[in-house]
Amino acid sequence: MCDQGCLLALAGKTADAVPTIIAGVAAWRSVGATLNVPLYLAYLAKAHAELDQMDDASRCIGEASCRLWR
Repeated sequence: MCDQGCLLALAGKTADAVPTIIAGVAAWRSVGATLNVPLYLAYLAKAHAELDQMDDASRCIGEASCRLWR
């Protein structure tokens, strides 16, 4: 699901990418996984920025940055 959301973001279908990545990251986290979460958050930030949702984009970047150092 996360990969599909990232592909949607790259294809310019950002309105579809945002909920897909959010759902994918939530599912990923529900099993305790953390691998690739910063990558998915970066794509989510890109999608938010393209939708002019800069606060959400900034939040995703901040969370991704924090996760890289854990």
